[in-house]
Amino acid sequence: MQSKHFISLTMILLLALFVRTHRLTELMSFVGDQAWYYLSARDAILHGNVPLVGITASRTWLHQGALWTYLLIPILGMAKFHPVAPALFTSVLGVMTVGCVYAVARRFFNERTGLVAAFLYATSPLVIVNDRLPYHTTLTPIITLGILYVLYKLIHETDHGRKKYMPLLVISLVLMYLANLGGIIMVYVVVSFIATGFFLHEKWARVFLNKKLILQSAVMAGILLIPTILYDVSHGFPQTVKFVSWMISRPFLVFVKQSTTSSWGDVIAFLGATLQKIIFYPSVWIAMVVFIGSGALLTRSFHWRSYKKPINMLTIFTGLTLLGVLINKTASNAYTQVLFPGVIILLAYVLANYIKGTMLWFILALLAFVNVYSLMGDNYGVMILMKERLAKASEIAKEKSGYIIGGAGPGSEFRSFTMNTEYLTWWLGNGPATGSAQVIYIMSEKNVQLSVYRTVQK
Repeated sequence: MQSKHFISLTMILLLALFVRTHRLTELMSFVGDQAWYYLSARDAILHGNVPLVGITASRTWLHQGALWTYLLIPILGMAKFHPVAPALFTSVLGVMTVGCVYAVARRFFNERTGLVAAFLYATSPLVIVNDRLPYHTTLTPIITLGILYVLYKLIHETDHGRKKYMPLLVISLVLMYLANLGGIIMVYVVVSFIATGFFLHEKWARVFLNKKLILQSAVMAGILLIPTILYDVSHGFPQTVKFVSWMISRPFLVFVKQSTTSSWGDVIAFLGATLQKIIFYPSVWIAMVVFIGSGALLTRSFHWRSYKKPINMLTIFTGLTLLGVLINKTASNAYTQVLFPGVIILLAYVLANYIKGTMLWFILALLAFVNVYSLMGDNYGVMILMKERLAKASEIAKEKSGYIIGGAGPGSEFRSFTMNTEYLTWWLGNGPATGSAQVIYIMSEKNVQLSVYRTVQK
């Protein structure tokens, strides 16, 4: 790497670090589902209650993996349970992902595209919001990028060299399963590439017939899945057997209305809003023009039979991911974070190849300024700020009698609704009683306004 490129990348990484940590202690998001993991990690540290699975998923018969809890255990332990510490971890992880985006884009294309991709990823509004959010879904983009790169190496390495990438691919998919079930869309993407390889009689696909590699991969996956398997043995195998059956049948149920899915209109509108927040925060129309225009330019040289060519492979990978999000028919951020690396690297490729000279960096600087300025003005997309939650928790923590915390209004039907306040009051030194109490603090977030009132049971 030339010194000027090193300096450019360093400046991009510093910018990425700034926007991910700016006023983080005040503006961090901290909803109940996040606190579920905090409490789970706290109980593992203090009482040895190590969980085998994570929080209940949108399909209520499923649970997320416990990977995020296992990461929180050392983070919270070393930080004396400070609630912002995990957000600092995810912010730094986000900066590392910027560096990985640069490395992958540079490997696929060239130095210029790598720097453009890193800059876009560093300043993408939705990516920034995601990286500032200490939650299990935040792990999704870097794992997705790992899957993309390992798949690329598997296809392009020599016969001998590619053998080590099959177990790595399996491990990457298992890590996605343990981190975010919404990202398991990647399984469909990878299987599609493997099926294409067999259909075209490609040499690289034969590694999936190697019995030694299959056994090696199965053992590694089995070790990572030990907690999940232990849970499944006593719960009727929902996380393994039932989940695999559901994944096989899911594509065939795409046109069947289910209670857990959204309407096509809602999903398409949600995807449009997602692309807006990835590309151009103030306007969905400008974002869609950029996205559709970039797609049109990419199709000019695209041919699926040359799928191994980096630009074609990345286009197929991202296109299949987008198709998977659509088929899943769930309007949730947990399912769209797999799009971040592919969309941004493809956009970087188009910009780096079709806009020449200093005009490119002028456009990028303007785009970054508008995106970051708009995002900061919107409090990084956080509706109820951490400083507001801490202020209310501090009021409750002054209670001298034993108390419990209840909820009212939208969202209070979920057990996790009050868990953020429970964690904060505990961290402040006076958490709620574990049993019953006469004093009850009722939390409400109606109309995105945090309120609390004290009541005493007779």
